[in-house]
Amino acid sequence: MKLEQRGIHEDHSHVLDDYTTGGPVLFLRGEGCVIQSNGTELPLPQDTFLIPMDEMKQARVNGATITVETERARYDITDS
Repeated sequence: MKLEQRGIHEDHSHVLDDYTTGGPVLFLRGEGCVIQSNGTELPLPQDTFLIPMDEMKQARVNGATITVETERARYDITDS
């Protein structure tokens, strides 16, 4: 994902669908792709992602890439 905007803020917009619990989220906006387990790349379905902070297992920085892991997915984010 190439970031256009990022930040951490409270999200209450998804409380009804259980995507977030209404707590802090990592807000990411930008273009990118999903890399499937077989290596196939697909465009992201949206340009905005909310990653619940309470689901984060690990975050790493390697050069220009930040990797965030949750129970749902691993996110490799490149700041442009």
